[in-house]
Amino acid sequence: MKLRLVSVAVILVLATLVLQQQWNVALADSVRAFSSLSARERAHLPDGTKVTLGKVVTTLGTLRAEHMRLHAHFAGASSLGKRAGSALNSEQFVVVRALHVAGLSNVAIIASLRTPLIEPASGYAAGGLDMQAFCNAAQATICLYYPASTTLCQCGGWASFTDGYVTNASVCAGENGVMLVSGCQYNYPTYYTVQFFPGAGSGPGGLAPFANKVDCDPRFWKVTQVDPHGVVAVNTTVPEGQNFTTGSSASTCLVRVWLSP
Repeated sequence: MKLRLVSVAVILVLATLVLQQQWNVALADSVRAFSSLSARERAHLPDGTKVTLGKVVTTLGTLRAEHMRLHAHFAGASSLGKRAGSALNSEQFVVVRALHVAGLSNVAIIASLRTPLIEPASGYAAGGLDMQAFCNAAQATICLYYPASTTLCQCGGWASFTDGYVTNASVCAGENGVMLVSGCQYNYPTYYTVQFFPGAGSGPGGLAPFANKVDCDPRFWKVTQVDPHGVVAVNTTVPEGQNFTTGSSASTCLVRVWLSP
């Protein structure tokens, strides 16, 4: 009798597992609106579960991976920006006066370090949290940033992508996103122009010359203007309305301008 009860119990367990597997397969084969899923379902349904975001059909596994990748960008952007900003550094010295040395004529010089022109945080405040962290750490004159391994749309003057996993408007706003029906959209500026006064000097128009250094991903940006009157501009190389995908590392464009003392 005891052996029979054990056999029945084993059969029931196996039947339950089979039914659960069939249920998971059925869920994966069906298509549901992502917004209709409960928090528990979003966390525990199989990765293969098909869902819709507007007219787009995708899977929970894809949405989870994109969401995790986004937050990895948030976490690593500051250290990435610090390294990129350090790589942009160079010794910027200018002659401030010459000294007379016995037997020679005004060849010894006293030099002074130029002053870097730093973009204010308002220049990248419209970007995602990862861009803000990157640019704040990079401390450049112009800072543009696209997250790694991400497909963005060059749309409306922005490069943007949508995290369909985020459906809470407060969470989206807290990450500097824009809440849409399809999820939380993150926008990244695609161009920037900085205008400044170089100072009085011996350059064109009686202005002081300034130095600059550029480190931009040529796939997505180009420097379109360096004006000695005090203008530097960077613009996107991606046509409006086109989708594009970044590589395994973040794509960035940094320009640093140094002013004469």
